[in-house]
Amino acid sequence: RISTGSIKEPTGIVASPQAFVRMPTSVYVESEQSIVPWSESQQLVLWFDAEKNVQVDEKFRVVSWGDHLGNGNFEPQDFWQVDKEQRPFWVVNSDINRKAIRFMALEHLISEPLKTGNQFSVFLVASPKPQKLRPGQSSGLLDFGTYRNFSLFHDFNDQLIARMNFRWENGVRNDGTVLAAPHLGLQPAVLAYTYDQSGNQALLMVNSGVVATGEAPVSAETDSSRLLGTLPGAKVGFVGDVFELLIFDSALTEQQASDVSQWLMQKYAIETE
Repeated sequence: RISTGSIKEPTGIVASPQAFVRMPTSVYVESEQSIVPWSESQQLVLWFDAEKNVQVDEKFRVVSWGDHLGNGNFEPQDFWQVDKEQRPFWVVNSDINRKAIRFMALEHLISEPLKTGNQFSVFLVASPKPQKLRPGQSSGLLDFGTYRNFSLFHDFNDQLIARMNFRWENGVRNDGTVLAAPHLGLQPAVLAYTYDQSGNQALLMVNSGVVATGEAPVSAETDSSRLLGTLPGAKVGFVGDVFELLIFDSALTEQQASDVSQWLMQKYAIETE
């Protein structure tokens, strides 16, 4: 028998429960191979659907959002958030009765680093909410890259802006290609952005229609995490719902981008005005 007086308090690193995140298991779904409007050759690298692979805490705030595998996407790259105060919410959007990841201006998710090449395509199904921003302010929605950085954000004119920022090229500051989508209203919309260096073209679409084009003069190659939601330390952030996100490591043609957009529009019952 050991006397309690001889037992000392353990020393060492105290574990933080919030640091232990059980990632959801991403599942390969072969049955969906025949119904999507893209092929494996178009190099889908990220696919997030708010109906699938979402792990929440006791307050229905998102701990992790699992990459949906299949149709060319074979390497899981999940989104996660260990800080419970910066987790977005998992909700049912009453407008279309679909599950969504809801951001309320202070939350964000971050992915593992992912290497992509000199061209890419992004598709986002989202419902941005109007915000009162001062001139010059913006609220970030999607951000990746370091020296060459792509960002999607809501600006003070209530526009959704897609920007490929080259920063410094050959000793000269270059703010890169800035494309703006008009006011989207309150209903969900499908946004598509393609960046093609070889063809020197960037393209922004809303609900399968082209709203802006620009040049794509430099490589977009990067090896960084993806951030969804508010940039850490930012005073304002995105407000709204995100339903689905796809990123391809290739520049889809205008017709291919339109096909994917229309497929998403049909999935979420989104009609063009």
